[in-house]
Amino acid sequence: SIWAAGSEEEVVGFLGRLTTELSDLSLDRLETEAGVLIAESMGWRSSSFTSMLASRFGPIGPGVLSYPEYGLRRLTGDQVLNWASDRFTTENAVLWLTGPPPSGMSLTLPSGIRHKLELPPDRPRYSASGRTRIYQQDHGIAVGGFGIRSIPLRMAAEIVRHRAQEHMRHELGRVYAVGQEYAPLTADQVFVYWGADSDPEHSQEVGEAFDSVLQSILDEGPTQEEVERQIVLAEQAQTLDPAGFARGEPGRYASDALIGHDSLAVEEWIPQMREVTPEMAAEALQAIMPGSMAIASESAVIGFTPAPVRNDPKLRGKVYRFRNGDVKQRFILSDDALAVEDPERSLTIRFEDVILSEHYTGGGRALIASDGTYIGIDATNRKLHELAAIVDTRVPPGVAVPPRRPLPCRPARPGRHCGGLNGPVSRLRLALSRPMADAVTPEAPRRLQRVDEVFHPGVVLASQVHYDLPGVLVRQHVEATGDERVVEISKQFRVLIALVDLRPVGGQIGMGS
Repeated sequence: SIWAAGSEEEVVGFLGRLTTELSDLSLDRLETEAGVLIAESMGWRSSSFTSMLASRFGPIGPGVLSYPEYGLRRLTGDQVLNWASDRFTTENAVLWLTGPPPSGMSLTLPSGIRHKLELPPDRPRYSASGRTRIYQQDHGIAVGGFGIRSIPLRMAAEIVRHRAQEHMRHELGRVYAVGQEYAPLTADQVFVYWGADSDPEHSQEVGEAFDSVLQSILDEGPTQEEVERQIVLAEQAQTLDPAGFARGEPGRYASDALIGHDSLAVEEWIPQMREVTPEMAAEALQAIMPGSMAIASESAVIGFTPAPVRNDPKLRGKVYRFRNGDVKQRFILSDDALAVEDPERSLTIRFEDVILSEHYTGGGRALIASDGTYIGIDATNRKLHELAAIVDTRVPPGVAVPPRRPLPCRPARPGRHCGGLNGPVSRLRLALSRPMADAVTPEAPRRLQRVDEVFHPGVVLASQVHYDLPGVLVRQHVEATGDERVVEISKQFRVLIALVDLRPVGGQIGMGS
C-alpha cells in the first residue's frame, strides 16, 4: 500500500506522479533500491505465525512470509517490468480518500487483467485432517487453524484469547499477554492464530494451560456472557473513539475490495453479531481444528500429535556420509531425488519439486521443495562439494539463488590488507600448546586450509580454519577477542589464532584427522 497526506493539491499531485511512474517504470535505481530492501530485510525473522503458513502451503502464496526475500538477489529488470505491467493496473488497484475525489484528479494506470486472490493447493507436510504439533519451542505456545470467514468464528477467536488471558496472566501469572490474529487469506478463507510467550521454566505449564482453555470452549462452548461481551466491545469501538474508527474503515473496505470480499457496513455486522449463539461460536471454532497446528514445549501435554520426522520411504542411491559435529548424517542421491538421514529424521526432496536452490559462497546449497521440505548441503566437505555439483545438474532450471555479495574491503588500519571474505589475509599466526604440537609428527604433517562461508544475510558466521591432526576430531565455536580468536579445543589443548584484519563476527574451527 502507498499513502499520502497533505493539502488537496499535494495529494492530487502525488497520486498523478505515482500512477504515471508505475505505468512507465525506470530501472535506473533498480540495484540501489534492491540494496535498500536487502538492508531492511536484515531485521526479518520468521515467526510461529508465518511458520504455520509455510507448513500448510510451503514457500508459495501466504507461505512465502516465512522465507527471506530471495528475489532481491536474482530478479532482473525485465522480470520487474513484466510484473509491474501485469499487476499495477486499474483492475488490481483500490484508491480510498478521507474526502470526496478532488476536481482535476487524473490517474494514469493502464487497464489489464483482474487477478483474483486464490490460495495455492494445499501441500501440508503434516496431516491435513489431524491436529499436529509442527515443532517444539521452550518459550510459550502458539496454535493456528484455517477456516471460512464468518462473524461467529471471529467472535469465537477473541473469546478464546480473552479467556486464555484471564487464566494465564491474571490467575497463573505466567504470560504477559495472549495474542490473537484473524487474518483473511482470500475472499472466503481465514487463518486464525493465538500465541503467548513465556519463560522456558514455565513453558510446559503455559502450553497445557492454553490447551485446556481451548479444549473447554471446543467441548462446552463459550458462555452467553462471553458472547455478549463481544457485542459490547464492537459497539464501544465506534462510540469511544469515533475518529479512529472512521479512519480505519476505508482501509478495511479497500483490503476487502482487493481480495473480492463483500464488506459489511458497521450498521450491518453488529446486528448479525447479536444473532450469534454460544453454540454457533463453538461450531465455528470446531470447524478450524482439522488441520490445525501447534508450537509448544516438547514436554507439554496438549491435544496435538507430534509431526512425523519422515516424509518418504527410504531412497536407494549413492550414499555420501558426513559428520556434522557429533551428529552423523547420510545423504542418498538417486536420479530423481535427494534424501538426508540422521538419528532424528529422514527427509526426501524430489528434484522436480525443488522451487529454490540457494547457493552459498563456500559452495553450500539449501534446497527447498514446494511443500517446504528443506535440505542443506555443507559443501566445505570435499565429498559433499561433489554432491552439490551433481544436484545443480538435476534441479529444475531457474531455481538457483546466487550467493549474497561479500562486504566491501575496508582495512582496519592504513597499510593493512583486507581479510576474511574481502581478500587475502595478510598473515596468519598459529601458536600450538605443547601437547598439540607433539601430536604433529613427520608421519602426519599438519595441513592448514582456510574456508570462508556466509550463512546469514550480512553476517559472516563461519570463517573456518581446519587442522588435520591424527586422531583428533573437534569442532568448537570461536570466541572473538578483537583481532585474536581464542578457541577452547579441549581441557588438554588450547590454540591461539591471530587472523590479521579478519572481519567476520563469528565462526568455527574444525579439527579432523
